[in-house]
Amino acid sequence: RLPTSVARRLESPFSRWRWMLSSTTTALSTSIPTASISPIMERMLSVRPVTDDDCRLLWEWVNEPGVRSFAFQSHFIPWEEHRAWFAAKRVDPCWVMFIVLDEIRRPVGQVRFEPQDQDGAATEVAISIGREWRGRGYGTEAIRLACEAYRRMGQAARVVACIKPENVASLRIFEKAGFVLQGRQYVRGHDAVCMSFELKNRPAPSKR
Repeated sequence: RLPTSVARRLESPFSRWRWMLSSTTTALSTSIPTASISPIMERMLSVRPVTDDDCRLLWEWVNEPGVRSFAFQSHFIPWEEHRAWFAAKRVDPCWVMFIVLDEIRRPVGQVRFEPQDQDGAATEVAISIGREWRGRGYGTEAIRLACEAYRRMGQAARVVACIKPENVASLRIFEKAGFVLQGRQYVRGHDAVCMSFELKNRPAPSKR
């Protein structure tokens, strides 16, 4: 089931985005030097730009069954395919990924951004938290931190999250982070709930 607050807005006759949108979407992130981002921390979490050394860890995370089941392309990703993808993204100036770190700077997840349209006005955001770190409330804080870091870079004005309706945990994470429901859309052949956040606004404060 969708979170009640999300379901109510989807069913509302006054919602501008009540019915299915027609266009498909993509996703965003950029290779940037660590020095270009001021330290950003919320509670005990922080974020840093991805590095080449993160390649294998990202491969392990992306192939976890819980991640693959909610991905729009759910097949197992072979190492060589992942390595080629990662190498291409690392030289793409429009691709940004942050690694989420805990209080002792252990990697616990990733948040990535990728342009949704050619003019770069909107960007798709996606997140994954490592299996052993789930259930600790890291997801919402990771989204808030990454969006703030991305905002400071002066990138797109708006970020969009497209989530499978059955991925209730992600829907709640983005809602708590201040994302607003936009409607339903087909993404890579799958039904998705789309939510957006205006980067001119600061991320919503944590709900403690």
